[in-house]
Amino acid sequence: LVLVTTSLAAAAGALAAAITAFMIFKKHDLSMVLNGILGGLVAITAGADKMSPLEAIIIGLIGGVLVVFGV
Repeated sequence: LVLVTTSLAAAAGALAAAITAFMIFKKHDLSMVLNGILGGLVAITAGADKMSPLEAIIIGLIGGVLVVFGV
């Protein structure tokens, strides 16, 4: 379960960061996608064993969006 939730949060963070960065900057930015992966991983780390896969996706999405605005 920990492996699944961690992987899903990272993937969701990458997707959310890519979409958010494209909507804001009107261009594709690989560094934002990589930062979105890190944001999703950081967001899910504390509760990776307590979350369901759907909750992990939602947390990863939130982390990916927040990292774009944080950068």
